[in-house]
Amino acid sequence: MLPLDRFPPTYLHFDGQDLALLKQGIVQRFDAASLRERLRLYAGWDWDNQIEPGGFESRVFTLVLHLDQVGQLHWLIDLLDRARPNFEIFVRLRTLVTPPLAPLPGGVPVAPVAPVVPVAPVVPVVPVVPVAPAPPAVTGGDPWKTMLLDTDQPFLDRGPLREICKLVGMTRTKPILTVTGEADTGKSYTARYLTGVSKLLCADPAAFVTKEIRLDRLNGVVEAGASANIGGLRLAQRLADAVTGKPLLARIEATFGSKQDTVGAADAAEWIGSNAKEKPIRWILVDGFETTVLSPSAQALIVSLVAYVAGDARIRIALLGYPGDLSWCSMVRSVRLELDEFTNRKTLSDQVIGYLLEVRRAAAQRNRPPFTDEQLDADVLGVLAGVDPDAPDLNALEAALTAAAERVLVGA
Repeated sequence: MLPLDRFPPTYLHFDGQDLALLKQGIVQRFDAASLRERLRLYAGWDWDNQIEPGGFESRVFTLVLHLDQVGQLHWLIDLLDRARPNFEIFVRLRTLVTPPLAPLPGGVPVAPVAPVVPVAPVVPVVPVVPVAPAPPAVTGGDPWKTMLLDTDQPFLDRGPLREICKLVGMTRTKPILTVTGEADTGKSYTARYLTGVSKLLCADPAAFVTKEIRLDRLNGVVEAGASANIGGLRLAQRLADAVTGKPLLARIEATFGSKQDTVGAADAAEWIGSNAKEKPIRWILVDGFETTVLSPSAQALIVSLVAYVAGDARIRIALLGYPGDLSWCSMVRSVRLELDEFTNRKTLSDQVIGYLLEVRRAAAQRNRPPFTDEQLDADVLGVLAGVDPDAPDLNALEAALTAAAERVLVGA
C-alpha cells in the first residue's frame, strides 16, 4: 500500500502527545474529502472501506495510530507536509523522524516550533480487522495476551514473560518457571497474570488452575509478629493440599524436625508429586522468598519437588524471586524482569491505551454505560501524567489503571 522503496519502516521519537498533535493538525488543515483524495492518489488507500466508520476526528486518529504501529507514520507526515507546506505542526513533527526525511523542494524548512496544546482530547480507535469475536477482555483472542485480568487489574507488556509462561503452561518439555529481577520489577504480578489466564482457559483442553503459596503468609501475618522462618513441615502440608487435595501422610510428617529432616523433605516431594490431581493441571506459584528465611528442610523440599517435576510433569511450578541455584536442572525456563517497558514513553503510552481499549470492549460486553472517547482519552492522559519514566512505580501505575477500569466496569 505505501511506497516502501522511498519510505522503509522507521522508528520515530513520538509519544502520545505528538500523536494527538498530529491528529489536531490534520483536522485543522484537511477535511474528509481532501484527506480521502490524498490517501487514494498517493497510497491507493480507500478511506471509506479501510478506516473504521465514525466521526472525522476519530477516523483520523485511527489512521495515525495504525501507521505509527506499522512504522509508516513518517510517510503520512511527508504527505501532509507537502500538501500543506510550512504548517508549523507538520514541520515540527517532520524534524522528529529518524532517520530524517528528505527536505522539501524549494527552500529551507521552517524552524521547529513549540508544541501546540491539543484543543480537545483524542482517543485511538482500533482499525477494523475481519476476525472472529474475541473472548471477553482478551487481545486477539489469545488468553496469554490479555491485558485486562479478571480482577479488572492490568498486566501490561512483558512480552518475553508471556511467551515463556505459555511455553511452560502448554507443553511438558520444561514445566518449571523461575522469575527473577530487582526489587519492585513486578515479579509477584506473574502470579496474578497466570491466575487470570487460567480463568480464561477454563473450558480449554490445556486448562490449568493456579495455587499460590505466599511464604510470607505461611506462618500467619508477618506484620503481626509471626516468624519469618519457614519450616519444612508447614510448607509440605501446604503443598500437599494445593497439589493433591489430601493431607500429607502422618509417617512423612513425623520425619520433619528429626535428624532425617531433609530425607523427609525428599519423601514428601515424591508423595506430593505422585499423588497430583490429573485434571486440570495444578500450577504451583511460590512467592515471598525475599521476606522469609527457608529452613534447611524447606529448602530441601523445594529442590526435591523441582527434581520430581522435572521427571514427571503432571504439575507446573513457578518460583517468583527464588534466590537458589537451579542450574543443575535442565527442565527450567527462566525470565529476568526489567523496567525497560515502563521507561520508554511511547511503549508505555501504547500499553496504557491498549489496556483501556480492552476495558472499553469489556464494558460493551457487560452492557455497561458507554466508555466515551472523551473519557478514555482523559484517562490515558491522566495515567501517563502520573508516571515518571525515569523511576516508574508499578504499584502506582496499577492502582491508577485499576481505578479507571473499576469506574467503567463496576461503578454505579
